[in-house]
Amino acid sequence: MQGPMLCAAATRFGTRHGDGQMETREKILNGAAALVLGSAAVIAACEHWMLRGLKFDDAWIHLRYARNLAEGKGFVYNAGEKVLGSAGVLWELALAAISRPISIDALPAAVSVLNYILLLGCAAAVVRALEAVVPRWFSLITAAALLAYGPLLVSSIGGMETTFLCLFYFLAFLALAQRMFPLACFAAGAASCVRVESFGLMAAVLLAAWLHGRKDFGKSLLALLAVPVPVFGWTWWYFGSPLANSTIAKKTVYIVGPRDATRWCVDGLFQVIPLNRVFSFGPVSPGIADVLGLAAFLALCALGFRALRSASPAASLVSIQAAAPFLFYSIAGPLMFSWYACTFVPIATVLAFLGFYELSRITARHRRGLADALALTLVVSFAITPLKDMWPSMRSPESPAFSFWAPNARENSRTYQYANVARWLNERAGKDDRVCISEIGAFGYFYRGRILDGLGLVSPEALQFHPVPLSMRPSGYYGVIAPGVVKAFRPEFVVSLDVFAGALFGDPWFLQNYVEIGRWGWYGGPAHWRNLPAQMWGASEVRAYRRR
Repeated sequence: MQGPMLCAAATRFGTRHGDGQMETREKILNGAAALVLGSAAVIAACEHWMLRGLKFDDAWIHLRYARNLAEGKGFVYNAGEKVLGSAGVLWELALAAISRPISIDALPAAVSVLNYILLLGCAAAVVRALEAVVPRWFSLITAAALLAYGPLLVSSIGGMETTFLCLFYFLAFLALAQRMFPLACFAAGAASCVRVESFGLMAAVLLAAWLHGRKDFGKSLLALLAVPVPVFGWTWWYFGSPLANSTIAKKTVYIVGPRDATRWCVDGLFQVIPLNRVFSFGPVSPGIADVLGLAAFLALCALGFRALRSASPAASLVSIQAAAPFLFYSIAGPLMFSWYACTFVPIATVLAFLGFYELSRITARHRRGLADALALTLVVSFAITPLKDMWPSMRSPESPAFSFWAPNARENSRTYQYANVARWLNERAGKDDRVCISEIGAFGYFYRGRILDGLGLVSPEALQFHPVPLSMRPSGYYGVIAPGVVKAFRPEFVVSLDVFAGALFGDPWFLQNYVEIGRWGWYGGPAHWRNLPAQMWGASEVRAYRRR
């Protein structure tokens, strides 16, 4: 299948066995790159395991759905309430499969192991897909970058579905490179059932099948629809809508600026290749540096696309997925969460790395040794800052020397206290008692009772009280509990970080009808870290109230 690509590679990079010196250099580079990739894999494995209990709050929502499904309660967050609070249906099904034989406390570690395996699968697919586009050592370095830093690694450690998603992305990429169009379409269709922002990839593989594999186009179309049609059809039947209620809630609750999503997308690209820093000097303002950095990133992607197209026109169409979510987010303007970057940044990273090598090849005027040296210099130079940001320390969260500023810590550290409070409340609440809370992830996973979601992600009845006026919350980025939610539904308990319930906690009606039963600092982790702030997002403490 790869014969044409290998011929193209031989033309681009010269004969590998015709020159003994080149062959020796090739072996040295391949060995060094394999060592780098192996080291990145080992370090990523350690980080997945050390941080197995520290996950994004949203990751715990997936885990509660999966646990309920495995226990026979149905695809629900609250037993008996059919509300789709997550669009990643395939991810919940995968989690349910592994959670059936596992205890509630062991499941987070199992998810870390699963995500690590999926991450290795992503790296393997990238290496295999790029072998005929760039020298093998450079394909290994590109895969190592995906394992060593950036949103894909952070989200994988954080327990999100994005590693599962990107495995489908890179399998589709590999299948296109090998002209296996039905397989590429199947992978793209499956990806859409993990995150709907995969529509760009679906368009890409279908276009590739039409342009380059028309004799199998019928099979490709059927393969593309094989997973989405039953999955979205079932969700429509089971939940009454194929659209996740959480998607509607986030758009309703949060108030963001018109260009905030675009700025966030640009920052996501700079997390892996900080080209904006090249232009951050003298009188150049940060805004201008970002614009110039984005232009440079797009130029690299264009060069990478050109290199990929010369080797495999079909595979080059995967670049559509690198652009489509960026444009979608910029136009729709949602509140952006860190894992959203995985819908476009990993593919954009691969294209930009291909651009680095293509730029080096052009600059070196096709002299292979000089091109390799230039490409290696560029990659190492731009990897230093992301690596420093990703690995401020290689310590466990159980150590006081662990850094709060590790990408997987920071705001995610609040989930420790949510879990503590949930366990504490389990000893004081009845099995049918309902808790209204502003963040339903970690607390909801460890709390054994029912949840009233103050933001409406899994409680659509709360959305009638949103959006909360800006005068009643710190900013539009903060999802707060509307006092009307508690007044209307009178849950037995209310739990929240103070910053997400300031208006509620100060409401006279609430103070007359609810009594405070506990308050804790915002952080409740296993050790007091060396640079732990007194507040997080302006929050000082978690409070719990019981109805009088």
